[in-house]
Amino acid sequence: MHKGIYFRFILVFVVFIFTNPAFAEGPPPGQEAGPQVERFKSQSQEEKERLEEKKAKPAEIELEKEKEAAPPPEALSFTLREVKVTGATIFKPEDFSFAYQPYLNKQVTFNDIKDITAKIKAKYKEKGYLTTAAFLPEQEIKDGRIEIKVIEGKMGKLSIEGNK
Repeated sequence: MHKGIYFRFILVFVVFIFTNPAFAEGPPPGQEAGPQVERFKSQSQEEKERLEEKKAKPAEIELEKEKEAAPPPEALSFTLREVKVTGATIFKPEDFSFAYQPYLNKQVTFNDIKDITAKIKAKYKEKGYLTTAAFLPEQEIKDGRIEIKVIEGKMGKLSIEGNK
């Protein structure tokens, strides 16, 4: 009896295995694979040609005509009479006098001003304020007076949850 059940099971299994490809759907009438392959090949060829054209063309870059060239920063100089440090809340503005005092009432250049701002940033850095910036904002320098702006980095709320 068991042999009959196994035989029927195997027979049904074999029938399903070998008849499965018969249920596969063929291409719709009028749509043979040949024209599709040709269309794909022509589209691929056109795409290659377009890419080759793009590679072959050199990049065209239009440069803006420079306005009157500004003199180099070293060429501009003035007599430094006063330095106003704004934006500092951690230090008092007079705490920075060490940075600009040696330059007062002397001819200074832009590089000298950069040295002053670097000394101000260094003061913050030595106290652990690494995200502070000091710079010369856009301004008209009159009577040897300049403003150096300080932007102090601040940390927002910091919350740590869990122990991982």
